[in-house]
Amino acid sequence: MMGSHLNQPSDITGFPYFPGGTGSILQRTLTRDVWEACKDKKDRFGFDFRSVIFSGSKWTNSGVGVYGGSHDSYYTFAPLFDKVIEDYHGHKKTDKHISN
Repeated sequence: MMGSHLNQPSDITGFPYFPGGTGSILQRTLTRDVWEACKDKKDRFGFDFRSVIFSGSKWTNSGVGVYGGSHDSYYTFAPLFDKVIEDYHGHKKTDKHISN
């Protein structure tokens, strides 16, 4: 079970389960498929997946609950970040950003 008892990212030892009432974007977007795709990865600067999700796993009342360690995190952990961006901004991976 996730919660304030977590002290460091390595304390997340398996697929995260969130307490009832958790409404964070992390809780909504972190599926078992996403966990399996990302759980053992690090971005090219060494930022690992458990660090990405640690804040929202510890503080389950958080609004979003994820942090990228670098620009590369958004690519390395795209299975999660693409879903987070779509949930938060309504911008799908296939959408094009147009500026004028």
